[in-house]
Amino acid sequence: MKPKLLILALILQLVILSCKKSDDKIIDCQIIGFEFAKCFCCWGWIIKNGNDTIKTDSLPSNFKMDEKFPIKVKIELGEKTQNCSAYRKHDYYKLKSIERVE
Repeated sequence: MKPKLLILALILQLVILSCKKSDDKIIDCQIIGFEFAKCFCCWGWIIKNGNDTIKTDSLPSNFKMDEKFPIKVKIELGEKTQNCSAYRKHDYYKLKSIERVE
């Protein structure tokens, strides 16, 4: 009985160790606007995904803005760059990539 438990524990550890934790998120969403005000937690692109809204202060350089809002996109989120929830505003994230969705 013990050898089976030992083998099971070893397999479980290998599975856990082989899982790579990633905070990256690829989501379908819409760019719904741009806030021009230069106040704390105001400036930037407004991105909506369902009921969630986030902001970013810049878009990756390969993304060209030539359409009216909303613009359907798929984005890969990076790290949170500014926490604004204490001010009842949307948090800011770095965007690793962005791609238009037709």
